[in-house]
Amino acid sequence: MIPTAQPQSSDISSGSGSAGKEMPTSCEISDGDKAFGIQVVTDVACAAGGLGCYNDHCRYCKVIDTLKSAHLESCETLGALFPSIAPLTVSTGACIVSSGDAAVGVGGMTDPLCLYGGIGCFNDHCRFCQSKPTPQSSHFVLCSWAEDSSSGSDSLEGSAGDAGSDRHLATESTEATPAEIAGACTMKASDGDVAVGINIITDATCASGGSGCIDNICRLCKTEDTTQSASFNFCPAGVSKTCSTTVSAGDAAVGINIITDASCAQGGLGCIDSVCRFCQTTTTPQSTAFVACASIGTTTTQTPVTSATTPSITACTIAAAAGDIAAGINIVTDKSCVSGGLGCIDSVCRFCRISTSSLSSAYVDCAVITGTTTQTSTPGPTPASTPPTKANTPSIVFDCFRTISGGDKAVGLDIASDIRCSEGGAGCLDEVCRYCKRFDTVQSQSYIDCSTIPSSNIGSDITFVSIPLVTDSDTPERMLEEDSFGSTDDSYSTDASNASDKSYEGAATCVMTVSSGDAAVGINIVTDTSCSSGGTGCVDSVCRYCKTKDTEQSAHLSSCPSTTTAPTAITKTCPTTVSDGDASVGINIITDTSCANGGLGCIDSICRYCKTKLTDQSAHFGSCSDYSSTSISSPPATVAPVTTPTSTSPIYSIPVDCYQTASNGDKSLGLDIVTDMRCGDGGVGCLDSICRFCKRFETPQSYSYMSCSDIRTTHWNLPRRNG
Repeated sequence: MIPTAQPQSSDISSGSGSAGKEMPTSCEISDGDKAFGIQVVTDVACAAGGLGCYNDHCRYCKVIDTLKSAHLESCETLGALFPSIAPLTVSTGACIVSSGDAAVGVGGMTDPLCLYGGIGCFNDHCRFCQSKPTPQSSHFVLCSWAEDSSSGSDSLEGSAGDAGSDRHLATESTEATPAEIAGACTMKASDGDVAVGINIITDATCASGGSGCIDNICRLCKTEDTTQSASFNFCPAGVSKTCSTTVSAGDAAVGINIITDASCAQGGLGCIDSVCRFCQTTTTPQSTAFVACASIGTTTTQTPVTSATTPSITACTIAAAAGDIAAGINIVTDKSCVSGGLGCIDSVCRFCRISTSSLSSAYVDCAVITGTTTQTSTPGPTPASTPPTKANTPSIVFDCFRTISGGDKAVGLDIASDIRCSEGGAGCLDEVCRYCKRFDTVQSQSYIDCSTIPSSNIGSDITFVSIPLVTDSDTPERMLEEDSFGSTDDSYSTDASNASDKSYEGAATCVMTVSSGDAAVGINIVTDTSCSSGGTGCVDSVCRYCKTKDTEQSAHLSSCPSTTTAPTAITKTCPTTVSDGDASVGINIITDTSCANGGLGCIDSICRYCKTKLTDQSAHFGSCSDYSSTSISSPPATVAPVTTPTSTSPIYSIPVDCYQTASNGDKSLGLDIVTDMRCGDGGVGCLDSICRFCKRFETPQSYSYMSCSDIRTTHWNLPRRNG
């Protein structure tokens, strides 16, 4: 229990104050403060503040004098009596500092005043001190065994630190000197110091200090001249060093060892540092560059880390992953890997090629590796083609077994099952696998969101009707008969032959067309039969994405061939007609195929707004006559508004929702299409009487449109009209 201070005086200014009644909150103190002779009393005089007060009724006071308590009032003067504190016992032992501290002039000395802490104290009897002036040691007290260079005498007066304790420090250092000198230096130089030519030796003269002295018995010295060791003296000639580096199991397996070679102090082939050198024990492709170990005199061969009892590995136990097998890569046993080589994983396992693909082409064919044993892999997709098997029920694949690479994942891409890929589409790799995006990045923004892809089990409960299957075995025979130069059989007419040829060509021609959104960002689809082996941009075995111009979305694709024909030769015409409201303010809609690349007024890839006369609403559009002279097709004729006769029906059927959607190209330019009943009167961006272009974010193409958030999207209340 903390006693309450008894009043010695009512004079508040004296700091003793009155504490006549118990305060509602007790005054607490830490064990650390108690250890330094500090206690706390309850003193109502603290309401007016004062030395040691830390709230309105608690005051610190001192029980004994220490460096931490000296500035406080005595607890006795405040009328409080505390049990006496048992004196602390000073521990013993040498005050040792690191070689790094010693190198920058920081030493360690015995100081009993450290019993209660203090600046520079690192235990209860040791204090950091300055053995030589450096920027790092300048704030420490001068070491008691170091000469004061500023005064030119042994006096410590005026040295840095506590001036009152300088003389005590000077006498204290001599007490530990005999004990420290009695033994040998147990410190060892770090690998970093050894690498730059620095070592540590025993030197009893360090009791009087000197260059490189770490303490009273250990001294830094140099084994060779380097920038780091230049300030030290050379180590005695009798000091020898032994290489402590051991050779790795891999190096030992290919005939390489590590030995002690003092000549490495001057460098040389295979030298690791000033005493360690690589050398050759047996001749292999990896060890040929090194000197034979036997030719290096007075060497100490290092023992390899491999155990002598370790059984020799003769067969590869690593199995190829399903993904590697799908890419035509396997793992086999190849004992020649002990000397390394292309595809070697360790001394007995090697990657090899079982089928050719862009990923496996760099490896050796598995069949040409003699004396190999192919590892049995875990069940997975088999890359080798198998003959077609007749079945009563056709097998339709609903699930994609491809996996995405780590690089694609990092840029927001994934591969998902999508049975709609049987009809092709952006991102489709085959009939069931499609690239999609998990989050928006420059690389993933052109793909559809993975969350919008329907589940792969849709349609899995469909019962299919059995149909006869035709194998491919008859096809080559018919083609030989039709194409044979020596054939005299005229049973196949020229027309039939041509039809067959066209059918064959069609199988090797890409029939997919690029979307308007992909075309707008410089992406096209071309026929490329090399896609049968896969590759960047391949959609299936004959179709490949390529770029027609450089954009962020097309940057990862190869350029389209200059001779590639357009996916379709059909001339497109804009089917959208201008509203009466737009026409009345000088706005028209024309066909302009250059809208495939976007542009001012473009509604989609072929339709563009233009002005027929200058009005406030049409001022920002280009003149229709300017586009007409350069566009591929002429603008459609303006359709005169048709006046519907008054109906006798009591209710009009008026559409209230827009079902048009913005293309991917428009979306990438910040445009969208929303429902806006005000388009019945026309206006900027109106496609018809209910659909309007608006902007989601600011781009050069979208800046002239209204913000989508400003357009009222709720249904309007439409009154009934009677005829």
